[in-house]
Amino acid sequence: MGVPMEQTSWKSRLLAAAMIALMGFIVYMCQVEKNPITGERQHVAITPEQEIRLGLESAPEMAKEMGGEVPASDPRAQEVQTVGNYIVTHSIAKSGPWKFKFHLLADPKTVNAFALPNKHLVVYTGLITDCKRQEAVQGVLGHEIAHITHNHVMKKLSKEIGFSVLLSTVSGGNGGQ
Repeated sequence: MGVPMEQTSWKSRLLAAAMIALMGFIVYMCQVEKNPITGERQHVAITPEQEIRLGLESAPEMAKEMGGEVPASDPRAQEVQTVGNYIVTHSIAKSGPWKFKFHLLADPKTVNAFALPNKHLVVYTGLITDCKRQEAVQGVLGHEIAHITHNHVMKKLSKEIGFSVLLSTVSGGNGGQ
């Protein structure tokens, strides 16, 4: 009589997922680069050119979605730039080949900051307002600069891309639905 079509399809997808996972693991283990600042060996499956493109695309898009970027002439934007540059020039981050880019987004309700690809650091005006002392802003920016310096953004993105491909294969391309 044979195996039902649904069972065969499910088994085929599972086998394909296992093969992709194995290939992904092999590619992950083979794609090792040395972090120019920390000297750490890192597994990043995205090229520097792809990272630059992601940063150039994502920073303006993020600014547009989150209320727009505060003009560079605004004292709060100048504070973010000044504090960020101070931390970079007085830390291990200065030895890297990158130029950090600081963005202040006009969202007074969001108390947050985060790093994007290509060394973009985004801060919300809500964070600046909430921080009563400059030391608090310094702490947050230092934390985000550390994420960039240790390449956490690209390592996480590489893992998420691999997981997304695997999930898509297992689910038959419908995101697990």
